[in-house]
This record gives sequence, C-alpha cells and structure tokens, in this order.
Amino acid sequence: MIYSGWNLGRSPNLFIMNLRFYKKNNHWYADVPGHTEEENEMIAGADKLLDIILTTIDSPLPEVNIRFTQDPREAKAILFLEDHDECGGYYFTFSPEWELHGLKLWICNVTHDVLGEHPEMIMFTY
Repeated sequence: MIYSGWNLGRSPNLFIMNLRFYKKNNHWYADVPGHTEEENEMIAGADKLLDIILTTIDSPLPEVNIRFTQDPREAKAILFLEDHDECGGYYFTFSPEWELHGLKLWICNVTHDVLGEHPEMIMFTY
C-alpha cells in the first residue's frame, strides 16, 4: 500500500499526498486503509480517468500512483468541484494533456478520510 500524506502547516486543507490506485478484474480501486474494496471502487468517470493515465505511464502493473500537490506548476491535471451531495462530489478536469481535459467524474465520500473533505480543487501529478 502506498498512502502517505502530511500537512504543510499553512492550512488544514493544504497537503501533499501519494495515493495508489489499482485495477483488479477490470475495476479500479483506491488503496485507502480502513475501507472495504467496495467502498474504494472508482466509478462514474474516475475509472475512465485512471484508464487514461495508465496508458500514458510505463507501468508493468495495472496501477497508478497519484501525487496530490498544491503547486499548479507541478500538476498534470486539476479537478474542479461542480457539485456535492450526501454521497460524494462531482468534478470536471482541466489539463494541458488533452486526454485528461474535460472529463466529468464522481468521487465518493471516502475522499473525506483522505483529504478531509471534497476540496474545491484537487491538483495532481503521476
């Protein structure tokens, strides 16, 4: 499992974190401790995003390691929160890499255990 994060000390919402996602039986899962595989399943566009990223990296395994960042110069994509309901957050992507740009996805409330909430903006690299 790759799961590490730390606060940069400026705000509770500023973080750097690495998170592993893996594909098993054609389904994507986040590797978040304390949750079942079913709770960690990536669906509703998040799975498509991970499929696209997997095609752009040189990985012998069906997994993607995402590094969340607060530095926009470092980010390969940015997720912007469109809406949030009792079950999760709806995001759209912005990226200079056309394969990742303009995607819509949903991320469940397991995000609260990873990021503390559904942030207005999530920047990441891989």
